[in-house]
Amino acid sequence: IIHKFIIAGMVIAALFVPVVQAAQVEDALSAGIASREQGKLQLSIDQISQAVQQATTESDRMLATGELGVTLLQARRLDQARAVLNQAYTYFQGDKRAYYALDLGNLSVISHNTDDARKYYKEALRFAGDNARLHAMAGLNLVRLASPQERYSLLAALYQEIRNIRDASAQATLYLNLGSQARKLGKQAIKLAYLSLDNALRLEARQQLANNRLQVETLDAMAQLYEDQGR
Repeated sequence: IIHKFIIAGMVIAALFVPVVQAAQVEDALSAGIASREQGKLQLSIDQISQAVQQATTESDRMLATGELGVTLLQARRLDQARAVLNQAYTYFQGDKRAYYALDLGNLSVISHNTDDARKYYKEALRFAGDNARLHAMAGLNLVRLASPQERYSLLAALYQEIRNIRDASAQATLYLNLGSQARKLGKQAIKLAYLSLDNALRLEARQQLANNRLQVETLDAMAQLYEDQGR
């Protein structure tokens, strides 16, 4: 009987270790993402690298690898970012792959490779599926690469698309992006720019969003819009 208890205890212990390791990976990854959002990029790289090393499943390892790529991209360590983002992009499917396609598109823009950027943004559209937020993000990025003559109609269509997104925080961010782009198109897009930025401000106020930086950026964009009209 004692022997059976010993075996049972060993089995429980063996099962417990992966659970603890998974929790450690999750904690390190969450800490790394929080550090990135606070602008502490080197700390974020160190924390997420730890999550990559501690991961016990391929899925967890690739998830951490993708987040590491996002931080490396923000730190402008482009060659390293490209390598790890490509790993996550190749591994995942569906909307997760779309996220990394967006990151690789952004990396391509920074590297002045518009052909690759356009390719990745279009792939993000394709893999986004019914994820309206991702679809709109990819669409807004593609507008930046479109010809000046196309941009207004593309933004007007995306304005309608963003209205159907239920996540208030995501909606506000997307309206800010759209309004900022519309402002640069001049007189033909003044109304679209105003409506977009006003929607962003209303969402931020109604939802009492904690993202102060987003509110500051939106107010600044609105101020620039009024300044443009006064010229």
